[in-house]
Amino acid sequence: QQNLYLPLQHTHALLLYESPFCFITRMEPGSPLPTGIYGWRKRCLYALLLGLMVVVLCNIAATLLLLNISNFNLGGLGDLRIFSGGVFLRDYSYVLGSLVMPRLSSRQGQPLTLESYYNVSLLLRDEAEGSAPGRVEQILHFWSDIQDHNQIEVAATAAQLQVTDLGRRALFTAESGGISVGADILRVLEGGVHFAGSVQTSMLRSNLGSELMLESVTRRLFLTGPSGVSLESRGADISASCLTDLHLTSTDGKVKMKAPGIYIPNLESIPLIQPQPFKYGQLKSGTPSRSFQVCMCTNGKLFVSSPDGECRVDNGGVQCR
Repeated sequence: QQNLYLPLQHTHALLLYESPFCFITRMEPGSPLPTGIYGWRKRCLYALLLGLMVVVLCNIAATLLLLNISNFNLGGLGDLRIFSGGVFLRDYSYVLGSLVMPRLSSRQGQPLTLESYYNVSLLLRDEAEGSAPGRVEQILHFWSDIQDHNQIEVAATAAQLQVTDLGRRALFTAESGGISVGADILRVLEGGVHFAGSVQTSMLRSNLGSELMLESVTRRLFLTGPSGVSLESRGADISASCLTDLHLTSTDGKVKMKAPGIYIPNLESIPLIQPQPFKYGQLKSGTPSRSFQVCMCTNGKLFVSSPDGECRVDNGGVQCR
């Protein structure tokens, strides 16, 4: 049994007919007109609203779970803090891709460590006018051999590489024109250093208690200086050895040997052609004399002989050749 309402032009409804199945009643003036959704439409609407509510609650729960796992807070994400001046990282951070930044520094009083399993590359791109935009101009590359991790190399590609101290004084500068060392002392550790070209320096010395060796394996070794070359050893000997001849040449001066004693132990001993009577061979006590006379050939060759003869050789001077 349903009620049927027929709106009229006036504010009253007229009851026309009443039956067990349909009746028309009269509405009072000013009463609201009843409206609504009933039946299967109402149930579908409620089911749709309930489904939307479940989806929204699941999204909120998933969002809260992700925020909790990533340690997201008002200051940033996890150990990452974002502020107006940049980004602050409290603990270890792993960069899986490229990292682009204008400046990288550590907390005051704490060291800065860049660690990688294989290599670390620092790239500087040039954006100046007249050059290709984004072209890599300077590279600082650290890498190690995958098979041999003890083999570590450092390569720098730049127009100029400069190392300075805390006072901004240049200690080491490398460019296409040459390499300059501004430090007071350049110390080379065990293993030495290899130079493919010439080296210019005001002083070359070894550490206290260590030897200094200058060697050219397959070619000549030259030491030149416009005002002179000085070889000095303050605590040990100076040794010069060669396979063939050792030449000491002075163009406009003299070759001087100044020492309390001058020893030439391996001079050749040549017998003289006219030995004189034995006069210096024995001392008064009968002990044989240990002195010899040093003779010189016309070509400058020195030799020693017994003290009881003249400095002349036979066989046409074969010994002086």
